[in-house]
Amino acid sequence: MRNVIEAARLLPDYDFKITGLKSRAAQQGFMDALPSNVTFTGFLPVHAYDALLAQASGILCLTTMDGVLLSAGGEAVGAGKPMIVSDFPLLRSLFGSACFVDNSVAGLMDACQTIAGDYARFAAQTAHLRDSEERNQRWLSQAAPIRQFLVASEPGSQL
Repeated sequence: MRNVIEAARLLPDYDFKITGLKSRAAQQGFMDALPSNVTFTGFLPVHAYDALLAQASGILCLTTMDGVLLSAGGEAVGAGKPMIVSDFPLLRSLFGSACFVDNSVAGLMDACQTIAGDYARFAAQTAHLRDSEERNQRWLSQAAPIRQFLVASEPGSQL
């Protein structure tokens, strides 16, 4: 989070909206001396969150851990928005059209500028990822065992 805030400080023409618990951000000192282009929104109702996604020029999908599936990535794909994603093998395999970063201040700044400089291409790539029949079939096949388990776990089902 510190790197995102610092990158925002160095990119004053860009607006950053950060969702999540404001109280946690305050406890960690992130609310102190915020640049004017950073807003902590807190958790938002679904309609407000969807509106925020619709207005966004790009979605930061960051983690410090490998093997994490980012809900923000799925939300960005669903909205057809360009993504800036932490550079880990799993995330590369899922979000190949993203701009990948090492989470450093310089990396985040470069990624924001890259997305802004070629928004149409990145948005089209994300929309293609969302609409790709290959991706949809892969995700459906990965979900099939889970769906079978859930159906088998329903009360009264025959195992």
